[in-house]
Amino acid sequence: MKYLRLHKCRLPQDEPCDVSIETGIGHGTSIGSKQSGDDTHKVKGLVKAMERIMKTRELRYKQQQQPSSTVGDN
Repeated sequence: MKYLRLHKCRLPQDEPCDVSIETGIGHGTSIGSKQSGDDTHKVKGLVKAMERIMKTRELRYKQQQQPSSTVGDN
């Protein structure tokens, strides 16, 4: 199994707190709401992909558990 080295990145919550962002003072529209919408879309896509993988694995597992009746029946 090959391991990849992950690079540490700064998350928005790691940055110093800006009071104007939390209160909405000084901002007409919040940039954070646009970013959170993009993040939500990415998360939903990731969840759907993981569900597909899990269903595929379950089907494979069930097929392996069923004895093959076509081989060796004479």
